[in-house]
Amino acid sequence: MIGAPHHPVDQPGRPYRPGDRADEVERSLPADSGAGERGQGHRDQHRADRPGGHIRRTSAPSDKRASVVELTDSGKALADQVKQLWCDLAEETVSGLPAETVAALPGILNTLTGNVDTRRPRLPQGGRHGPATGSRGAGQGIGSGGDYEPSALGWVREHVERIVRTGTTDGVTIKGLPTVLITYRGAKTGKVRKTPVMRVEHEGRYAAVASKGGEPANPQWYASLVAEPVVELQDGTVTRGYRAREVSGDERALWWRRAVEAYPDYADYQRRTDRQIPVFVLEPISEG
Repeated sequence: MIGAPHHPVDQPGRPYRPGDRADEVERSLPADSGAGERGQGHRDQHRADRPGGHIRRTSAPSDKRASVVELTDSGKALADQVKQLWCDLAEETVSGLPAETVAALPGILNTLTGNVDTRRPRLPQGGRHGPATGSRGAGQGIGSGGDYEPSALGWVREHVERIVRTGTTDGVTIKGLPTVLITYRGAKTGKVRKTPVMRVEHEGRYAAVASKGGEPANPQWYASLVAEPVVELQDGTVTRGYRAREVSGDERALWWRRAVEAYPDYADYQRRTDRQIPVFVLEPISEG
């Protein structure tokens, strides 16, 4: 924890400028933090993985395709310093305000953040946010047009809300295994629906397994993908359009093996039910 930084506003005869606080933050960070370097995001990311960096990435024990990201000791120290600086800035901001106004601020901020649409805005043709946005195919627009109807299942709503809030499926898991997010239209209502499914990927194609935990009936999204197979799938921060088709015979057997390798509980789900659990293959829709 660091002490309160010296504020430029304390200097007699010198007006306070809005950029002073940002300058203080940069000066207070360790020299190897990467702060102040502009346009070097990729270099900073690689630096964070090297010994002595602030972030450590390791393979997940349960799935080598997934990564566990955690702060190193220096990263934790840096986070504590930044947190203290923000606390100091918050104290400066409310200094001199009536006590009742200060007490009401948390509720006001919660209301404001609750009304923020965290979905990425649609870009003009050819526009890019950068490497994190990925690409969108002919399925573009499913998630940004029409009424959205959240799932009736609490755990599904929580997973979807976290993905939408953070902008990535990374870290959103089921039993510690990675998931992807499918956006589609409801067969009966035509409303936009979102469902996380286990990540079963092979050479750019994905499987969507309609297991419903081995219950007798298919999940509601099964009928929706049959009725309207053009969907969006988000894997990490990348979202693009796919066309879903239900597979059978040898092709289903191949993808079922891949699904069980990715999520072994599928084998148990099949033993619980008399129905053959449907498997969809989602293939990218080419652009243009």
